[in-house]
Amino acid sequence: NTVIGDIQTDFNSTATSVPFGDLNLIDNLKEGAQRFTISTNAENGYQLFVFENNDLVSGSGSSIYPISSTNDNPSAWSITGSNSGFGYHTTDVNLSNTGFGPSRFAADNTYAKLETDMKEIGYSSIPVDGDTFDLVYKLEITDLQEAGNYETDIVYILVPTF
Repeated sequence: NTVIGDIQTDFNSTATSVPFGDLNLIDNLKEGAQRFTISTNAENGYQLFVFENNDLVSGSGSSIYPISSTNDNPSAWSITGSNSGFGYHTTDVNLSNTGFGPSRFAADNTYAKLETDMKEIGYSSIPVDGDTFDLVYKLEITDLQEAGNYETDIVYILVPTF
């Protein structure tokens, strides 16, 4: 029940788990978050990246597919034309200028899909002491989604820049 921007989380996460729990037609949208607090004396700050090993997959092989928007061009949440959607929003609004605009996640309702390639979710160009931001995860299903326990591995890589 933490308020982050325009969302209120539905469940508790830990440093190693984002347990969405049971979803059903009455409660088919869940939001959770992980908070990052970063300190580094690296002369040119840091970059924090995220990637997933695969889509959310059940034991029977069904998938909860990611939303279509990307880290390069996040957009408002939508699963139109799909049985499900999974994505994230970073509250770090000053990402590096990689050609996609450092403030591309500035609006609260901008989401991107997790990918198997590393994508930047946190950045500072200077040393920091306690730089804090959240990564909000959002998951939505429709009545066409196959029941099951779905899992994936999400990896974070923090790179200090000297």
